[in-house]
Amino acid sequence: MASTRSPRIRQRFVLTGIMLVCLCSFIAWQIMKPRYLLSGVTNSCFNAEYIAPDTLLAVGNRKLYEFKGQNYSESTILYASETRLFSLGIHRDSPVKVIVGDLEGRIHFPETDLAPVKAIGGVVFACGIKTSWDSSECTIIAAGHDGVQDMGWGGNVRLIRYNGKTLELGKNYEFEWTPKSLCIARKSNTIIVGCASKEVIHIDLDTDMRKTIRVEGGVINCVLSHDENLLAVDEYESVTVRRVADLEEVIASIPIQKNEKRIHTCIRWHPTQPEVLMIAEAGVGIKLLNVSSQEIQIIKNPDITEPTTIWFSEHDHTFNLVERDWRFITMKLEK
Repeated sequence: MASTRSPRIRQRFVLTGIMLVCLCSFIAWQIMKPRYLLSGVTNSCFNAEYIAPDTLLAVGNRKLYEFKGQNYSESTILYASETRLFSLGIHRDSPVKVIVGDLEGRIHFPETDLAPVKAIGGVVFACGIKTSWDSSECTIIAAGHDGVQDMGWGGNVRLIRYNGKTLELGKNYEFEWTPKSLCIARKSNTIIVGCASKEVIHIDLDTDMRKTIRVEGGVINCVLSHDENLLAVDEYESVTVRRVADLEEVIASIPIQKNEKRIHTCIRWHPTQPEVLMIAEAGVGIKLLNVSSQEIQIIKNPDITEPTTIWFSEHDHTFNLVERDWRFITMKLEK
């Protein structure tokens, strides 16, 4: 009996050992794979922007943070506010380089002596900067809720002029639905506003002429391509691409995985491949959509949950993102 049992016992020990090795390897992989928690932060990350290979700006609760160093491990508080901050706008060649919008309709001007300005009635969901031809002056643009109606209903886009010394409130555009995203054209005096209830609105700032486009699933975000010829629209169940010259026509589309919870995605255009759209999708990873060829590549990472921003680093050829819980994740496309 002993001779028949001992091989079975040894076999069980071997199988148990293999299982333990696999389990330890899996745990080690989970611990060691490239994701890091950004340091010195509290609460949630609402917005973040990649500035340079070693610089990242991010908004969380009442603070604007700057991250530097390897894996952005060195954090500095650039600005602190008494009100909760939400949106972030950056323009490197502007006299005002960074602006932040808060939940009470104000625009803040970090690293300047300019006082916050009340731009709209409610939450500033998006903001940006448009410069003059010689970059001596700029226009601050704030988009969001009107602070009067229920969220989703009513909103404004406000222009604020900066002449190099003082700020002056400019045009105020009213909307039936709340603007959630904002695209500012650099080559023409136009903006594109994405509203929560299935509308994309193109506005000529010289003539105030509007062109409204209805979209299928409602607008989460919209992003202009670098040459300003293409517009990517992040809808609830898909991401579509349209030509700015003809916003009615969808020239490319990619489905987004739907689950019982809110769908979390983030979109940006690839910096060196003009017709490639980067899509960070919760539970899936990063999708790369080539608008010309309609080819889709996927970098799988089911750990992605709530991406706030995504960028491609030309320095080390990595795809990177920051999550709502301040995790920094980096990935590479396997060849």
